Amino acid sequence: MTKSTSTENIGIGLARLGKKVLLIDADGQGSLTASLTVYSKGVTAGDDTVTVTSSANPEKSASCNVTVNKKAGTISYTTTSVSKTNGDAAFTNALTNSGDGTVAYASDNTNVAIVNATTGEVTIQSYGEANITATVTDGDNYTYATKTASYKLTVAKRSYEVKFDANGYGTAPASQNVEEDGKATKPADLSSTDYDFTGWYKESACTNKWNFDTDTVTEATTIFAGWKIKTFTVPTTETPTTEAPTTKVDTPTTEAPKADTPKAPTTGDKINLGVIVMLMIDSALAGLYLILRRRLMK
Repeated sequence: MTKSTSTENIGIGLARLGKKVLLIDADGQGSLTASLTVYSKGVTAGDDTVTVTSSANPEKSASCNVTVNKKAGTISYTTTSVSKTNGDAAFTNALTNSGDGTVAYASDNTNVAIVNATTGEVTIQSYGEANITATVTDGDNYTYATKTASYKLTVAKRSYEVKFDANGYGTAPASQNVEEDGKATKPADLSSTDYDFTGWYKESACTNKWNFDTDTVTEATTIFAGWKIKTFTVPTTETPTTEAPTTKVDTPTTEAPKADTPKAPTTGDKINLGVIVMLMIDSALAGLYLILRRRLMK
């Protein structure tokens, strides 16, 4: 009988008597160790009773309670800082899990990003920052001293192009690149020969004005110029009213001489000889005229 076998048998006997036995294998071949080794392959963690039977004498055996402890597991993120831009597609930051524990994922700012609790896939909601945390629970065979791992997600604002449409007149200003929820810079007023510029508007119909102090850019945007037909004011020259001097002319009033109507001579009036002669000549001439006319008509 070899020394290793003797040592093993003595140890088993003492164990049966309820003694605590410590066996030290000093053999270079390790025979005692090989004989008494218990392999846990395929054994889950927990408490169990192990019976040891001597390979030299199968009738000799000993039993003891054995606690199989869980292995140490770890979780970690290789990348602890992730940068994205608002509008980017969903993504997953790979988690390293060395054990069989169950992992759940969560976001501390769901306004910026939400995460699938089972798969860890992150969907961006808006710009800002969020911490994505993985929490593990112990598995059947692994336990975790540190049960959480996290990474910081930074989501940048999108950049939008703001175009200016001259709306038919003048020259349009250059476009601008404006950050999400930012404000466009007001360009210079436009000018036209036939139209007056009325400002910048949100639509081509020029209904609502764009307020460069308060309106923010939330998407690709076009701002339209507004116009109205020019009106011209013709200056009027007032001619001073000058009253012509009034000249008062006193026209002497003269009464037209009244013709004296000849009166028939009455008894006692003196007869004017010249008047009588004239009357006689007129009568003679009139008679002569009548005679000549009759002769000419024959």
